[in-house]
Amino acid sequence: MTNQPLVPPLSPDRSRAGAVWVTALGAFLLFAAAAVFVAVQWDHIPDAFKLAVLGAFSGGSLLAGRRLRPSLPAAGSVLYHLGAFLVPVLSAAVAVNQRATWSSLLVVEGMVATMTFWVLNRVERSVVLDWATVAGAVVLAGGIGACTPVPAPAALVLMAVIAEVNRRHGAAIAWATVAGLAPVVGLVVGLLPRGAGVLADLGLAGGGSRFVNFAVGFAAAAVLACNATRRRDLVLVVLATIAVAAGLVDGWLAVGPTAAMTVVGLAMLFLLVEMLALATQTDEFWSGPSSVAAVVAEAAAGVATALGGLAGAVVLAHHWADHRAIAPVNALVLAGMAAASGWFVADLRRRQADRTPLGIAL
Repeated sequence: MTNQPLVPPLSPDRSRAGAVWVTALGAFLLFAAAAVFVAVQWDHIPDAFKLAVLGAFSGGSLLAGRRLRPSLPAAGSVLYHLGAFLVPVLSAAVAVNQRATWSSLLVVEGMVATMTFWVLNRVERSVVLDWATVAGAVVLAGGIGACTPVPAPAALVLMAVIAEVNRRHGAAIAWATVAGLAPVVGLVVGLLPRGAGVLADLGLAGGGSRFVNFAVGFAAAAVLACNATRRRDLVLVVLATIAVAAGLVDGWLAVGPTAAMTVVGLAMLFLLVEMLALATQTDEFWSGPSSVAAVVAEAAAGVATALGGLAGAVVLAHHWADHRAIAPVNALVLAGMAAASGWFVADLRRRQADRTPLGIAL
């Protein structure tokens, strides 16, 4: 057995790391000096010259970044990303110089950002540019909603479905989340003094858009549910639930329901939750979330059934005493049938021996 000489482990090249940091710091200081000079002399520079300088600086940063990446990765990456992010700034400057409206600016910025970041990401792979492409598509969807009859959430959820089919799961999750939460964002922005007009232009306000948001919520939830099943991620389950709830509430408000319709709708929702819990009780992943949702629904339905039964008895008594009395008898009967069916399905889920208080009560 021969003794092999011990080779000391290679220590990191501190001189190379220091050169990288010095180069990156020098590039940043040069950019800061140029930015200060331009800011001071900005009012005295012609518009055409401003745009030319900005374009040259963006292109030069991209070229320099690609050339420096093999030898100085940190400095090259900084310059490359700087040039990439200056492209939308250049297009915005051109659009503002041409007196473009805000809706046209959204379309231009969305298209330029999405296409530019996608192409540059193919040239030099970058996680930052990949997610910047996703963000640019969100801006593009807003521009589509502002300039066309297609609401922004509908355009975005269509992108999410296409991305999911093409197995771009990260982009699909991001776009479906934004589209599914659009009604919630619209409700918050609508509280602002000038938020209603912007929401109407983007397709987030008005009766027609609410019907669209109803379909968008379910489509976004389907995309999120597929990814939740694949990843076994409960966070995506919560996001899918919020998307369904937001679309359902927004669509229901578009109908302009009466109190009787709301009671029937809640009873039908309880029945639907129980049926979904029964259908997924053998699934390894979905049995847990669906069971939790069913228990929450049963807790709310238990109180509502007791109070609703008492109120229904009073209403029926008034109706039998005086047939001219206005009473939503048909709605109460339908809601009672749906609630009873929901409790029956809840009992079917507990066909095994159940010693819990709720199981004994059922």
